[in-house]
Amino acid sequence: MITPHRNNKSLEWETHWQPDPAYAYERRMVRTLRVAHSPNDTWQFTSDDGRPVTLYPDPGLDASGSFPDPGHFALLLGDSVEAFLFLDPAGADACPAGAIDGTSLGITPDSGRPVTEALNAALAKIAADGGGTLVLGPGRYETGTVQMQSSTYLHLAEGAVLQASLDLDAHPLDEPGTWPEDLPRSLIPGTRRRLISFRGVEDSGLLGTGVVCGNGSAMRHLYPGPRAMMQLIRAVDCRRLRFEGVTLRDSEFWSTHIVLSEDVSFIGVKVLNEIPPPGWDSFLRPDSKSVWNNADGINPDSSQRVTIERCFFHTGDDCVPIKNTGCHHNRLTDVADITVRNCLMCTPTTAMKIGTETRGERIGRILFEDIHIVEASRIIGLDLKDGAEAHDVTFRRIHARRCNRPLDIWVIAREGQVDQTRFSSIRDIALEDVCIELSGIEGGNQTSHISGRDATFDVCRVKVRDLAIDGCAVRTPSDMALELNEWVSDLSWS
Repeated sequence: MITPHRNNKSLEWETHWQPDPAYAYERRMVRTLRVAHSPNDTWQFTSDDGRPVTLYPDPGLDASGSFPDPGHFALLLGDSVEAFLFLDPAGADACPAGAIDGTSLGITPDSGRPVTEALNAALAKIAADGGGTLVLGPGRYETGTVQMQSSTYLHLAEGAVLQASLDLDAHPLDEPGTWPEDLPRSLIPGTRRRLISFRGVEDSGLLGTGVVCGNGSAMRHLYPGPRAMMQLIRAVDCRRLRFEGVTLRDSEFWSTHIVLSEDVSFIGVKVLNEIPPPGWDSFLRPDSKSVWNNADGINPDSSQRVTIERCFFHTGDDCVPIKNTGCHHNRLTDVADITVRNCLMCTPTTAMKIGTETRGERIGRILFEDIHIVEASRIIGLDLKDGAEAHDVTFRRIHARRCNRPLDIWVIAREGQVDQTRFSSIRDIALEDVCIELSGIEGGNQTSHISGRDATFDVCRVKVRDLAIDGCAVRTPSDMALELNEWVSDLSWS
């Protein structure tokens, strides 16, 4: 156990997913602490058994123990991840001038009653009056689905928790016909509910340092299988959305799904979801999903100009998977100009991914840079199964502290797709200054793959520069466990 001390005063961790005998499995508890950053604060971290505490990434503490910059950090004892520290920029919780207090519009915290009706009415009124920011102060707000409006922002103040009702009827299903019915289940996962909905909205978003809680752990317990499959946030046909500072916690399914939208930013957002426990597959019921919890982080889907910066991910599934599903009335557009920068990631699956849903024509101009990965099964995954061409994808200045497999870049077939004739291709992929640690990992398949399907659906122009695994430079494919096939061309290493 680690104890944090700020200015010689000990602080308490917030704990998530504590042991509970009502659950048939051992929950994996997570400790976090979120405070505003000040360069004048002095910090110390002590362990109960006297072992030294390591911070990842290294914050560059000065002699007095002060953090020079805000950021997200994992606290380690040896190889064990014990807790996460979030230092928000000063002023992250500041409200804009003229913001409207929710209590003035009948939204009361800790009332024991859902605020769904009052909250949606308040957002609609503010939009009708020309727009503005609605502020929810400290306290717990139980709610069904929230319908966001154009020119209207929801600010969750420090201590505010917007929490999903466990009543599924409070989260309506999408209207019939929204989701294609003639595609394999592996392609269209079937989520039809969400806590916060942005539909055809412009100039809107979530701000503040409060929490959006999906009650995902409880929902998986109460509604096994595909009955709930609820996201925290879904945006469809939107423009200019901002998500800043908030914590997205305990999603039952994908935390966010950004569909057919443009100019969307996530800045300083914390995504905190339950990680499947050891032996999770033994707890599945006959009607359960084939995986524990598809609790992805941020999913850009058929969208353009999405920025994800200074964010934290602790996810049950992939951290940032970029997709093209056609999940909204089978509409497909190219995916382009997605930037993921300066983030900290922890996942039992893939940290940075394109796919597997890749139905459109092109997915390109994708940049991942300055990413630190605490733990992951796989660091990079380009899993193209459905026909889109992936092009101009760059991974730059990536550091992974602990992982099982570095990368897969491959064209593969879609499960359950009978007589598939259209496959993907991959072009112009760059890995620059990538450092990966495999040491200490036991079991699992550590072999990476770069492979095409045939001469048409192939992989071409992959450039690898300054790749190191376990501290050793990788200058050729033979320097690492990597399988290539004959449908890969113009692969360069330096």
